[in-house]
Amino acid sequence: MAQAPGDPDETDLEQRILQVLRDAGSPVKSVQLAKECQVPKKNLNQVLYRMLKESKVSLEGPATWGLGQGGTREVEPAEPAQPSQAERPRK
Repeated sequence: MAQAPGDPDETDLEQRILQVLRDAGSPVKSVQLAKECQVPKKNLNQVLYRMLKESKVSLEGPATWGLGQGGTREVEPAEPAQPSQAERPRK
């Protein structure tokens, strides 16, 4: 499992960011995230860019953030499912 950040406030902020992005259902501007999370934009950006490196969020456009591929969205299989025994062609 990934190592948690050392600062418990950052962990809490990370969870709040993910919750706001989930609730929005679409990309959110940094200014709106800072307002919703009630933190200075500087602190928000530090956490957002760390989360970007961890693929928890994605940068959708200038100062616009969305959910990343780090398990916060619906999980899609990496490979297509194998056909069942009955569907496999016989050799």
